[in-house]
Amino acid sequence: KSTRSFENSFQIFPRNQKMFKLIILSLVMCYSFEGVATTYISKIIALASDSPNPDVPPGFVRIDVDLNQGAGGKYIYLAYHTTDILCEALTGLDLEGGSSNDFSFQPGFDKIDQDLNQGASGKYVYAYTTSNTARPPLKEVAVIVGDTRHTYPPDSSWIRINQDANEGAGGKFIYVIYKTSY
Repeated sequence: KSTRSFENSFQIFPRNQKMFKLIILSLVMCYSFEGVATTYISKIIALASDSPNPDVPPGFVRIDVDLNQGAGGKYIYLAYHTTDILCEALTGLDLEGGSSNDFSFQPGFDKIDQDLNQGASGKYVYAYTTSNTARPPLKEVAVIVGDTRHTYPPDSSWIRINQDANEGAGGKFIYVIYKTSY
């Protein structure tokens, strides 16, 4: 009677070994473990309004910092949605500023189609997200505000995106920060 271990089962179809491992890994990553309270960021949107209290879609949490603070223009906020399912998590967030609204970003990232500087006469600034599984999932996202470019997160567990959301607009220095699960 022969017995096969899990490791040896990969030898059955050597050509498909890599694909089989990826499928198993994907299944494990998408499994929501009951009783484990882990929350991830699954979607980030930008809200633009003429009012300081824009409508927030159901299920989203607004970050209460106007990204145009001190610069005029529209009231612009980031909002996020959470999930407890790992494979639904965002794994990357970045901002990019430029002199036109038509610039490209890193492959694999999706643009949030809202100029974060709208109406404030600064550079065009856009946020981008990804769900690339090679990166750790996002657990928290926040916004910090300061009077100089030397505005940093409260501790080293946060990662600061170095693009000032108010670049060129003459307002406060505003940075998006986030935490990952690792």
